Order: sequence, then C-alpha cells, then structure tokens
Amino acid sequence: MTVVLPGGATSQDAELVVARVFKLNQAQARKFLADHKSVFVTGSSDEDVLNKVGSLPGSVGLVDVYSINNAVRVLKVDGKLPLEQGYLLR
Repeated sequence: MTVVLPGGATSQDAELVVARVFKLNQAQARKFLADHKSVFVTGSSDEDVLNKVGSLPGSVGLVDVYSINNAVRVLKVDGKLPLEQGYLLR
C-alpha cells in the first residue's frame, strides 16, 4: 500500500494524520513516519495527491474534503465519512 500525503512524510500534516489514526503522540508519529518512509509518497497539492492516488492501484491519499472528485472513493474512518460529526481527521 502507498499513502499519498500533501507535503510528504516529513510535513506537520503527515505527523498529525499518523498521530490521530494510530493514536500516537507527536514524537511517536514522527518515528513511525521515519521508520516507514518507503510507504509514503509526496503530493504537492490536493490535485496532485488525487492524480497519484488515481494512478497507483491500492493507494490511499489525504486531501481536503472539497477536493474530492469522482475519480477516487472516499473511505470511512472509524465508520464515519468526512462531513459526519466526530470524523477523526477534522
């Protein structure tokens, strides 16, 4: 699996996502990203992330909810979609 993140694995956004999804503190999230850097791909913008996800089978990406288009599927996180109350990555 490939994870496409805007800003890449060394960005604060990447740390925040990993910390929230895996319930880690910032230092643990930074270490996780460093230990698994081969899994993460950089996207320079939401559009770039969407293009990379669309061209890399089995990949997932993180974009602003308003950048989502019909070329990708939206995944639920903890059973919730991005606009639902309590969504983890708000």
